[in-house]
Amino acid sequence: MVLYSSVAALSMASQVGYSSSAADRDVKLGRALFKELAGSRGRFLSVNEQSWKNFYMRVFGSHPSGRMRDYFQRFPHVFSCEPDDNVPNSVVIRSKVSIELCSEHCSKDGCHRLGCEALHCCKFFLSGTCKFGQKCSYGHDLMQPHNQRILARRYLDGLSPAEIGVFVKRSFPRACKFYNNEGGCTKGDKCLHLHVCQHYLLDDCTFGRKRCKRSHDIYDSQPKKILTKYGIRTDCSPKEVLEELRAALPRDSKRDGSRTDSGTDTSVDDDEDDELGAVGPAPSPSRHRTSSSSSAARESAEICTYFLRKKCNYDKNCANAHPKCLLPYQWQFKVDGEWKDFAKDPNNEIEVVFCDPKNPNCFIADPNFDRIVAIDFDTMKCTQTNHDTCAVRRLSTRASKGQSSKHLFLTEWCWYWKDSRGDRWIEFGRDEDITSEDLEEAYTLNPKGHVTFMSNKGSDFVADLETMKRTNGFSGTDIRRRPLLFDPETQKPGRKRHCELSPSKPDLSGLKLGTIYPETWNLEFKSDNDFFQIVPVKPGSSEFSDVEKLVAVSMPGISLRSVRRIQNAELWDGFYRKKIWMEKKLKAGSQLNVRQLFHGTKDLYVDAICQQGFDWRMCGSSRGTAYGKGSYFARDASYSQKYADCRKMFLVRVLVGEYALGSSNMVRPPPKDTQKPYGELYDSVVNVLGDPIIFVIFTQEQAYPEYLIEY
Repeated sequence: MVLYSSVAALSMASQVGYSSSAADRDVKLGRALFKELAGSRGRFLSVNEQSWKNFYMRVFGSHPSGRMRDYFQRFPHVFSCEPDDNVPNSVVIRSKVSIELCSEHCSKDGCHRLGCEALHCCKFFLSGTCKFGQKCSYGHDLMQPHNQRILARRYLDGLSPAEIGVFVKRSFPRACKFYNNEGGCTKGDKCLHLHVCQHYLLDDCTFGRKRCKRSHDIYDSQPKKILTKYGIRTDCSPKEVLEELRAALPRDSKRDGSRTDSGTDTSVDDDEDDELGAVGPAPSPSRHRTSSSSSAARESAEICTYFLRKKCNYDKNCANAHPKCLLPYQWQFKVDGEWKDFAKDPNNEIEVVFCDPKNPNCFIADPNFDRIVAIDFDTMKCTQTNHDTCAVRRLSTRASKGQSSKHLFLTEWCWYWKDSRGDRWIEFGRDEDITSEDLEEAYTLNPKGHVTFMSNKGSDFVADLETMKRTNGFSGTDIRRRPLLFDPETQKPGRKRHCELSPSKPDLSGLKLGTIYPETWNLEFKSDNDFFQIVPVKPGSSEFSDVEKLVAVSMPGISLRSVRRIQNAELWDGFYRKKIWMEKKLKAGSQLNVRQLFHGTKDLYVDAICQQGFDWRMCGSSRGTAYGKGSYFARDASYSQKYADCRKMFLVRVLVGEYALGSSNMVRPPPKDTQKPYGELYDSVVNVLGDPIIFVIFTQEQAYPEYLIEY
C-alpha cells in the first residue's frame, strides 16, 4: 500500500493548513511510533492520554500541542486507532503499513518493473537468518535509493533491518494436514509443512502436551527447519514464534473438521497451501462426491489447480472444474440450463479482450453459433445478431492474493478506474494509497462492501465494490476488475499489462458476409492483408450509381472519376459494435438514426482515415471547432468539398442517433437531462435543430468511411 512520504506530508501541509515544521514533526513522530510497534512485533500499542504525552516528551522534549486523536485522524491510512475494550480511557494503536519483498528481484532475471513498490533485498537478511552474509547475491543493502524511497513512504527509513522485517508481508507455514490425520504424513522430514499439532498451533488443543498424540514443540528439528525456510527467527522463545504464527493464521480455521477422542484432526483442507510444491491431497470423505451430485461439480466456477498440474486424485469426483483447455480460465455459455464451453480459439480471444479494462464487450465467431456473437462483460450476456441472448460466465482458478510469483496457474486480478478526462483506465496504486491487491482482498471478504482511500494529492475517495464506482463525494468514475493475461510459458499471470498485449486476429474463415459485414464486400479473410482493402467500384454498377446520386443532390452535373470501397474489418467491427449498443438504448419500435454524410479533408490525411478512421485532432483541423471538438460531417457534398485541398472526399456512414445543438466549448454531447450532468448523453450535436446540415460526433466508432470519392 502506498503511504505518505515525508515529501508528501510536506506538500499536504499547505493544503490542510498547517506548517511544514508541523509536517516534519508528524513525520518524526510517525517514525518513532513505528519503532515502538516494531518492539511489539507489529501487533499493537495500548495508549492513553498520559502515556501519549510521555511518549511525545521522549521524542521531542516538550508537551504535545494537540490531542492524541488529532494526530491519528490525520493519518487514517497509516494507523488505526480504536477504543481498548480491556483498559478504560485507552485506545489501541495498530499499523496499517505493510511492505513486500520483490519476488522478481530474487529471480534469475531480476526485477525490471518501472515503479516497483517492493523491497529489493534478501528476505532472510531481514529475519537475520541469511547464511551467506555479505556474499548473498540478492543483496543486504537497504540504503540503496530504491529501498530508501520505499521505506521513506512508509515511515520505516529510521528502523533497523530486524525492525523493518516486522512489517514485511510474507507467507507463513501451516500445520501439515496429513500429519494431523490418522494415516500420518508419509514424507517425514521432507514435508514442507509443520509437523506439529494443528490445535496446539491455534492455541486450542484440549488434550495438552502430555496426552496429545501430536507434537507440541515448535522447535523440534522438522518444524524448526521449516520456520527457517520461511525466514522466521528461531533465536527467540517458542512463545514469541507461536504468537507470530497465530497472528498470521486465519481464525476461522480453528475448527475446520471434527476432532476424535484420540486427539487427531480428521479434517482435510480443500485449499491446502502448495506454494512450495506439495501434491494434491488423497481423496477423503469430505470431498468425495456421489454420482447424484456430479452435476454440482460442473456448476463449480473454480478451476482445480491440481488438475492443471496433473496431480488431482479426485478425477470426476473433484469439487472443482476440470476444463479440457488445461488453462486457468474457461469461458462458457448456457443453453437449455446447461453450461457449454466456448471453442479453444474463441475462448482465448475472449480472454485477451477481457483482460483489457477498456473493453466493455467482445465480438467473436464461434462454431457453436451461426453468427457473430457479442459478449457484454458487465451483464455477462451473449447476444447474437438475431438478438437471441444467453448467459455467459468465466471459470477461473482461485485468486493469487499476491502469491503469483510462487504459485502456478493462479489468477491475478487487477483493479482499474476510468479517468474522467479521457478514455484511459488507470490501475489502482499509481495515484492513490491503495493497490489492486488491497482491493482484491477487500472484495474477497465482502463483494458488496466499500473501501476508503486517499489520492496522492490528499483527496478522500470511496471505492464501492458493489456498484463498481470510485467517488469523492462530488463525482464518480467506473471501476473494473480484470485478470492479468495468463502466460502459458511460465504458467503464471504475465507481468505485461493490458496495454502491452495485442489480441490475435479472429479466425473468420467461412463466415458469411452480411451477418456482420456489408454484402457488397468481397473479403475472404485468408491472410492478414484481407482485413484491410481499398476496392475500386465498377462504373455503371448499381453501387457506383447510388454514390453518384448522393453526390449529385448538391453538386448536379459533377462527374465522378472513381469510387473506391473501403473494406477495413477492424474499423467496421468497432462501428458495428457501437451500433448494437446504441440500438439497445432505443425504445421499443424505434429505429436508430443512421445517415450517409460527406467529409472533406486534406490529401495528407486520406490514407490515415482509410486505415484508422476519423480522429478530430486531424480531420477536424480544417473545419475548426464551431460546434464542438469532434469530427464533422455534412449532409451535402458541396459543403464538404470546401474543406478539401484535393478533389477527393469521403462518403461516411454515421451513427447520428439523438442529437442536440452544438457549441464551440463542447468536448462531448450534452446530457439529455440537465439535472443529471453525469447521466445519459445525446449521441451527437448539430448546427441547427430544425434541418441540420452539419453533424458532429465525439466517438470514433460512430463513423465508418464507406467510400473514397474522386471527382
